[in-house]
Amino acid sequence: MRFPEKRNLLKARVKARNAVNAYAISFYAIMAEIFKPFIGEKVETVNGDILAKIAKLLPSPPSDEGLTIWRHRGAYALAWGVQVREPVPDHEVWTYEKEIVYIGRVDDQILTSLESPFDARTDYKVSEVEKLRAAYEKAKRDADKARSALFPFGERDR
Repeated sequence: MRFPEKRNLLKARVKARNAVNAYAISFYAIMAEIFKPFIGEKVETVNGDILAKIAKLLPSPPSDEGLTIWRHRGAYALAWGVQVREPVPDHEVWTYEKEIVYIGRVDDQILTSLESPFDARTDYKVSEVEKLRAAYEKAKRDADKARSALFPFGERDR
């Protein structure tokens, strides 16, 4: 198996990034609506599991094989991970993009507040990423030239 062409890989990554962001936005909205009535209440067991009365309200795991969701555990955050798998065109490989969606703040198993809604772009274009990468490469070359011109003095005095 040969490695995918960079443009095909980028196409798949852009598609996956737009999809994971779109799903994360909708996932936050669903989860925030479920957890909003429980602000100020205990939402987790001592070991960090979601209480049964709330767990039964949570959406079923997705049936889409390209989408994975998992509980992201943290001492002070109520969060889930979202990952999208996208095939690379003309190749037998996949690319993955993921996000952590923070729903709320937890202190001693009590939901203290909801986080701000997840917000991210869902309209990336391959041509835009290519232009941004080209601009970045040019900026790096220019910075390298400027650094070389500083020789023997360097960036700062000791």
